[in-house]
Formats: sequence, C-alpha cells, structure tokens
Amino acid sequence: MTHLAESWIRLLNPNQLGKSTTITSCGPTDDQGRNPFEKDRDLVVFSFAFRRLQNKTQVHPLPNNDHVHNRLTHSMEVASVARSLGTAVGNVISKREADSFSEREISYHTFSSISQAASLAHDIGNPPYGHSGEDSIQAWFQDNASVIKHMDPRYQADLLNFEGNAQGFRIITQLENDQFNGGLHLSYGTLGAFLKYPSPAYLVPEDNNRIIANKKNGYFLAEKNYIDEIQENINLPVLNNNTASLARHPLVYLVEAADDICYATVDIEDGFLLGYIPFDEAEEILGRFLTPEQRQWAHKKKYENAIVQSMRAVAIGNLVSEAKDAFLANEEKLLSGELHNDLLQHITHADDLENTKTQARRLIFQSKRKILMELGGDKIITGLMDILTEVVEPLSHNGWNIENLPRRPKKLCRLLDQSFRGQPINYFSHIRDLPEDQQLYEGYLRITDFISGMTDRYAANMYRELMGHKA
Repeated sequence: MTHLAESWIRLLNPNQLGKSTTITSCGPTDDQGRNPFEKDRDLVVFSFAFRRLQNKTQVHPLPNNDHVHNRLTHSMEVASVARSLGTAVGNVISKREADSFSEREISYHTFSSISQAASLAHDIGNPPYGHSGEDSIQAWFQDNASVIKHMDPRYQADLLNFEGNAQGFRIITQLENDQFNGGLHLSYGTLGAFLKYPSPAYLVPEDNNRIIANKKNGYFLAEKNYIDEIQENINLPVLNNNTASLARHPLVYLVEAADDICYATVDIEDGFLLGYIPFDEAEEILGRFLTPEQRQWAHKKKYENAIVQSMRAVAIGNLVSEAKDAFLANEEKLLSGELHNDLLQHITHADDLENTKTQARRLIFQSKRKILMELGGDKIITGLMDILTEVVEPLSHNGWNIENLPRRPKKLCRLLDQSFRGQPINYFSHIRDLPEDQQLYEGYLRITDFISGMTDRYAANMYRELMGHKA
C-alpha cells in the first residue's frame, strides 16, 4: 500500500461522530444503496438550518428577480460544482490506488459524495444579511466588551470574532437533530471536508495571511470535544507555525474552489441580471475564462441574458478542469498539510479570477441597494442582540433557572424556546451542568445561535415586533 493510499483511507473515514458502531466500507451501507457520505448529504438537505437558507442573503439583498441567488441556490450550485470536482479527482486517484482501495470500496463516488455533502453545509451557519451579519454580531461584543470581560480570554475571542464557519460547525454537530449530543452525526470524512478553518479564534495569528488553514476561526471552543474526536479518527497534520492548529483536510480545497468559482462567475451573472453590470462588461469579464471558439459559440444565442448564462456555464466548466489539474499536481502537499494557500492560486486563470472578484466588489458590493441592506441589517441584528442578551446575566446569577427570572427576561426566554415550530429548543438547557467558567460564554452562544439561525425576513419581523411595531 502506498503512503498516499494510507493517507486517503484515513481521511475518508465513514464512521459517524458520536456513534459507537464501526463502519469499514465506503460503499453502499443501506438498503437504498447509499454510501455513508450520501447519507450525510441527505441529513444536511433535510435539516431545518439548510431549509432556512432559502431566505438568507447571498450577495445581493433578496430581490424581486427570482433568478438571482440566495444562500440556498448558491449552496446547491456549489455542491454541484464540488461533486464534479470530486468525481474528476476521485476518478484519477481511485484508479491509481485501486488495489489499496478495493477492500474498503473507495471509489470516485467516495470523493464526490464527501465533496457534495460538505459543500451543501458550507454556508449553513451564516447569519442574516450575508457577511455583514457576522460583522454586526462581532461589533456588538466589541461595543459591549464589559459583559464578557471576566470570561476566559479564549472564550472572549470566540465571541469577539464570531464566524459563520464556526457557527456552521456548531449547527451540524450540536444544534440540529440530536441537540448537544452530536447533532446530525455526520461522518468524520465529511466533517473534515467541512472544516474550512480548523482553528479556534484564540489561535488565529494577527498576521493571518500566511497559512490559509488558520486565516480565520472555524470552530468555537464549545465544540472542541468534537474537533478532538474528528482528529482522533482522521489525524490531520498539525501546522508547524507555533499555533498547534490543524492543517486542512484535502477535500476542503475542492469545497473552497467550488465556492470561489461560483462566486466569481455567478456574481457577474447576477449583477448583469440586476442591471449593475452592462452586457459588454459582463461579456468581457466572463470571456476571460473562455476560448475564442467558446465565446463565438455563446454569441450564437439570441438574447443577451442567454449569452451571459452560456458564458457563465462554460467558464465554470473550464475552471473546474483547471482546479482538478491543480489538485492532482499538489496532491502530496495537500495530504501532508504543506499547501498553505488557495488551490485556485495554482490554476492558469488565477489572476483573471482574482481580477473578477475585485471587479465584482467594485460593481456590486458597493451598490446603493446593498449598502442600504447592510445598514438596515446592522440595526436589526444590533437591536436583537441588545434585547435578547437581557436574559443572560439574570440567568447566570440564578443557576440558569428560567422560572425564577423577572417578568421580561422570562418572556424572552419563552420566546427563544418557542420560535421554531416543530423543533422546541430549550436554549439554556444543560448550561448549569457545565463548568462554571464556561456557563456565561455558553449563555451568549445561545443568543448568537438564535439570531444567526434567523432568515433575513424573520429577523426584520421579530425586531419590529419586539420594538412594539406591527411586523
């Protein structure tokens, strides 16, 4: 068995988080013919948190144009691209390592299924109003630092650097399905491929642009036990950069590449559909990724929107092919944790892709409508944090007993418990059983759980109602 095959067998672990049953095959394991990672995909798709993505901002404020993307459609497209990447990469690797992989039934399906499942979940922790929602939660803790000043500095770092990626990991391991007991119980292989940044906030260095694995924080310390369990089962390399952070799972690079490819191309298409980008400019930007023959083919379409759509589709296909080649060329570095930058920096069109992102920021991200959405969203999230965090301090002083609260905090706690129909959640359950120095931290996490789980519309309506106005 080659050392590469050994690494892949470890990383493609089909066993489930928090489950004692041992699974040895990556092939079909149920009467429906699904492999363990296809089960992961289905668990994500049928989760409450995934469903709510349909009413969360992607880049543009939720528009009247039904063709423009929201978080749900974006996640589905990223998963489609990641599946294609996983299939292409897995086909080469599984053929090369066929003798070593056969006993565990590892095939290209294994690579594609993990990549797809992890991609479907990649934005599941994003709060309302896109990335500006993350900024609003971070800013609230920075502006109200006095409420967390007595916490362990490591816990403070989690709250001051609230991250949608970390919230996503919390959702799939804690909040969905089997609450505070493994969540969706996804496989170790899929969870490894989900962990875009396998570092906690306190280990993210100030100079965070050198090694991409700890550029940001990807999990909260509240979930550290699950990180330890995943690491025990897939054994990611440890970064040699004085932080003891983990290196990325190689398939994270495919998930990230799929996300970036969709962002770069689909944002241009959406910008054109919304009138932010004129046809000639959209055609020029997307044309960078096409051959002259492909551009000529696209221009045979009758209407401008069909031309842009065709060019976007061909651009994605070409970028997928380049990303596959870059992955295979860097396979050993990926497996050893020595590739410290973005996979798409190693493709032929790397500069064109970066320039496209820059143009998208200039043409789309600074539009008046988006700025208004971000300002309004900031007021809503800040207002919700102001109101809902009123319950944390009183609860922390009475042993987390809701019944002993004053009238207003008690009603707010009941609101938190009753807000998801069909999924009653006691947001403050089991906190009293945790170590005392962790309890206040966990209390504030319950509030960020609640707010980050909201859709854009739900957040706006709840804020209006709490302020005494009709929704």
